[in-house]
Formats: sequence, structure tokens, C-alpha cells
Amino acid sequence: MDSHEKISIRKPLNEKSVSTLLIPEDLMKRLKYRLKKYGGNTEYLSYLISRYRVILRIFTLDPSGLKTEYQYKNQNLRKVNFRPMPADWAELGTFSIASGKSRCLIFVLLLLMDLNGWGSLMRRAGIVMNDPFFIEQKWELVGSFGLERQSSECIRSFSPRLISKLFDETD
Repeated sequence: MDSHEKISIRKPLNEKSVSTLLIPEDLMKRLKYRLKKYGGNTEYLSYLISRYRVILRIFTLDPSGLKTEYQYKNQNLRKVNFRPMPADWAELGTFSIASGKSRCLIFVLLLLMDLNGWGSLMRRAGIVMNDPFFIEQKWELVGSFGLERQSSECIRSFSPRLISKLFDETD
């Protein structure tokens, strides 16, 4: 295999399937309240991703290493089933890969941010929180993984790259 060969898999984003996230037991009551407030699991996940997308991007700036970081043990994790929008699940997965943190851990971090009012705090600080995901632009996350044996270092980096604009800005 050529070292510069590109491997690409394309999957349609039109069918919802059941996905499971593990949530610490002590957050379950507060999560259930939020799910009811926002109209269900699917809607709340969409809300969290759109609301805190700016912060999710920060996670990708300093990937934790080549191993994925999971939640701490002994939290009595409870399964919560979702039927997420495929685009939301894919985006959560992209942030998971880029940051080196599991989807479950990222979801719990988003939940904690939301429960503790980070959105309001960031808005007061002048930071735009509902960062739009522009459908007229096509992006990809370009990643590098590697191992430098002489210096005993693992290399993991990601950067977003604009592939194309689907509409001309003059339209």
C-alpha cells in the first residue's frame, strides 16, 4: 500500500439507529429533566453539540495521546439509548477521535457544562456559543497519527480543512 494512499469511506446520513451512551448514575435525574425539557434524547444531543461546538473544537487542540480516554470507574454508569441524528452522532464521533476522548465522556462533559450554565457564562464573556454548522460548506478533519521511535514520542494531530463551498458567496 502506497504511504500516500487515501482511505475514504462514505456513509449516508439518513437513517437513525439506536446508539448508547453511558452516564454516571448521580447525573441521571438531572439528565432526565433536561431530556424532558428539550423534547427527548435526539433533540438534547443536537442542542448540546450546536451550543457547545466552539468548546468541542478546543478539545481537539490538545489530543491526550494515542489511547482513548474514558470515564472514571466506579460511577455506576447507566446506559441511555438514543436515536441520534446521524450527523450529530458523526460529529460527536469526529470530536471523539480528534480529542482522544470517548463519545460517552464528551457527552458527559457537555451535560456538565450545560447543567452548570457555561453557555450563559460564555455569552456574558462575549463568546458566540451557538456556532452554526454551515451546510453550504464541506469540511473534513485531517489527522496525523504516528510514532517517532528515536524520541519515543507519539504524534497525534488534527486540523479542519475546508474542502469546498457548495454555494458561491455572490448568490
